[in-house]
Amino acid sequence: MQALFTTLLTASLLSSAPYLEKIETRRDFDLLARVYGNGDFANLPHLQVILDRAPGGKIYFVNAKRFPIHRDFLASQGLTQETGKDYFVHSYIAPDRRFVLATLAFQPSIQRYTLEIWEGDLATAEIISQLHARAQAAFFAPLAFKPNSSAQEKLVRGIAGLPVVTPTELWQARDEIAFNRGVAVGTLRWVARLEEGVALGRQDIAVFGETPLSLPAVAGLVTTSGSSPLSHVHVLAHGWGIPDVFVRQAAEKWRPLFGKVVRLEARQGAVTIREATAEEALVRTAAAPRVPKADLSFTELPALDAQRAADAVRVGAKSANLGEVAHAGFRVPPGFAIPFAYFDRFRKKNGLDQAVEALLKEAPEVRRRGLAALRDRFTSTPIDPADARRLLARRHELLGDQGVFVRSSTNAEDLPGFSGAGLYSTVPNARTDDAFLAAVKTVWASIWNDAAYEAREREGVDHRAVMAAVLVQQGVDAEAAGVMLTANPFDTADRDVVYLNAKRGLGLRVVEGRKVPEQLLFDVRKRTVRVLARSGDDAMLSFAPDGGVREVKIEPGRQVLTDAVVFKLADAAVGIRAVFGGRAQDIEWVVAGGVVMIVQARPL
Repeated sequence: MQALFTTLLTASLLSSAPYLEKIETRRDFDLLARVYGNGDFANLPHLQVILDRAPGGKIYFVNAKRFPIHRDFLASQGLTQETGKDYFVHSYIAPDRRFVLATLAFQPSIQRYTLEIWEGDLATAEIISQLHARAQAAFFAPLAFKPNSSAQEKLVRGIAGLPVVTPTELWQARDEIAFNRGVAVGTLRWVARLEEGVALGRQDIAVFGETPLSLPAVAGLVTTSGSSPLSHVHVLAHGWGIPDVFVRQAAEKWRPLFGKVVRLEARQGAVTIREATAEEALVRTAAAPRVPKADLSFTELPALDAQRAADAVRVGAKSANLGEVAHAGFRVPPGFAIPFAYFDRFRKKNGLDQAVEALLKEAPEVRRRGLAALRDRFTSTPIDPADARRLLARRHELLGDQGVFVRSSTNAEDLPGFSGAGLYSTVPNARTDDAFLAAVKTVWASIWNDAAYEAREREGVDHRAVMAAVLVQQGVDAEAAGVMLTANPFDTADRDVVYLNAKRGLGLRVVEGRKVPEQLLFDVRKRTVRVLARSGDDAMLSFAPDGGVREVKIEPGRQVLTDAVVFKLADAAVGIRAVFGGRAQDIEWVVAGGVVMIVQARPL
């Protein structure tokens, strides 16, 4: 009894102490550590560390439950009364600073302790070495340093003997990520690889062994291989409002539940699954009917810089919104739109509207074959000669003979709660006249892609009312490309950041989700760049001389974006958000010759 009393008393004293000068056990660490509910430190036990570099100065392992901010502790101990700019410079900028401010965390994914400083900290190699040596001498377990910025990554490479854990290692080691929170009830289905013939429906929760390039309409999404929150399937899941999680060992852990009706819940930092109750299994939801609008009287071929957001009813939201971005002064590759009227004329003249009517009457089990046959009719049927001449003349007038990107801009994407991301086709680097006209028909035919049909079916979109405009743009053989959000996908309360995904070369694979791209967080107020992960790609896409794209081998793990380019991209993102009234944006971009160009902006 006396021993128990002594133990409890010791724990009480430790938990109330402002700091310790040594952490001798995991128990000591846990008594001082704090765990946040969201953000970078969600479910991550951590405490503040302060090194006093003055002669005879201490190292403080701060009680994070009492002092979650470094400055609060320093003020409480009478160590500084500085505020504002003086405190900032003397804490994060000056090489002769007295105090070094750091965080010590336990990383569950790798079962190691890490020491890190703020990504904007301009600490020297000497400061980092001193911090690590003093902290390690007073801590019971091995400590690795985690660099949080490009500058810190370069710095630590030159510090001999410093153990390092990179953000990429931590990202790749994570066992669970909730990309989109929510609750779903459905039949748990294991899909090793999404191939033709694999039938998934709105009553299924799909567990994918390989992240699919497109997503059928399902009740919930589970991936088991690492990818980015901005891959198309995750964007679609977010738009549909379904739970979307990464669980590395789902195939093994959940095997007894496959084929059963389950309840899946995704919360910040937590994923739970169990068999559904009888009452839960009976619940079903149905989407309200949607009839997207289209102005079929408009037959001009407007240049991008002549379009505004209100023209979406004529040329689709993708093209119209990009015109708004160009009008606001942002760099956009030149191009033009082929409005809905051309698609409507093509389908009616060739009896394709009647083929659609027949398709809609087919049973679900044979619809996949009907969709493929309908796409074949679109791509094999010639465009009316007069229309073809007009399209070719406009292409050469505005864009010359260079390769062009031919992209969808339908009235069945960027709808409230339904982005349509990745459902329709893009044809890169169409160079010849024949290739250009074929690309236009490929985009028109993609209205009837399997995933597009199922997604619209889920949302109650009237297939008969779906129209395809086409966005034709100058091809840019990008050095780097990617997507950025004017919001933090890992902490929805954090609205003052820009989240960037980047890959070298063309951006066609950024949103595929097969390999993790470079991931960065830009703090708008502090203007700092935090590295979350570097790209693991060993190949990039570039233009092929005769059209289309080719794969080029590259060195994996190398930095894609310099901080200077990130500043340009983030400033553009914040400006584009302002163009659309402050609403969070999902923005696609390319970089060529150091110049940032915007190729898409859609509401998030």
